[in-house]
Amino acid sequence: MDFVWFCVTWVIGIIAGAFFLIQPLIVIFFAIPFSMKLKSRGIMNGSGPLPMYIGSAIGLSCIFAAITYGIHAWLAKQMLGYWIGVGLTLLNGLRKIGANQTNVQEFIEMNSRFLDMERVEAELGITLQARQ
Repeated sequence: MDFVWFCVTWVIGIIAGAFFLIQPLIVIFFAIPFSMKLKSRGIMNGSGPLPMYIGSAIGLSCIFAAITYGIHAWLAKQMLGYWIGVGLTLLNGLRKIGANQTNVQEFIEMNSRFLDMERVEAELGITLQARQ
């Protein structure tokens, strides 16, 4: 039965890492700095999505902490499985954290209402591509 709980916590670790650890890391290491860069260049109107990103990073991190606490409280003997799942997800997700093409494209698409798109194209050389 211990093996079953080990596998369950491993899967929970993978899911928790993917949704509640990698996403805040993308926000912290890409979305917030990229927003600040655009704001300092005068490309972004007002504070844009910054308050939403900060709230998202805090909220998702709190959920991750709550899941970790729950696993520790109820399945303390199986924490190794949980941390293996989180670790594997983190290792797999590290390449998704920075300013890669996907993150930049999604940022521009999601936040175009806050951006001067002519300046985005002129200064950054980024254009919105039609989704297929």
